[in-house]
Amino acid sequence: MKTVDDFISSVRRNLVENRAKVEEWDLSGVMQWDFREDTGEQFHLVLTPGAFQVVMGAHPSPDFIVVAPFQYFSRMVTGEIDHDEAVRSGMIKPVGDLNFGEKFSLLYRSIL
Repeated sequence: MKTVDDFISSVRRNLVENRAKVEEWDLSGVMQWDFREDTGEQFHLVLTPGAFQVVMGAHPSPDFIVVAPFQYFSRMVTGEIDHDEAVRSGMIKPVGDLNFGEKFSLLYRSIL
């Protein structure tokens, strides 16, 4: 994963290809990624029962935000860097409803 666009495409593809599993989780809320530190980009994912939408830009009231330099985040997603280590180091900052963030993370890992 070299670019934010690659990551967004991956999120969309994984959610579409695993729609039934996503629906089983019945997760509702807004997950946002903030990569402004190194790419200037933000996007968010709106999850509702049976549907989702990926949108460029910030959401006015996301449930959970991942704030990180994209290059560091992408290394975590590919397994180069451990998630807990990334958070402890402060390079990846979770903001908001940690319960929602954890549920989304578990869902996403289950469809990779």
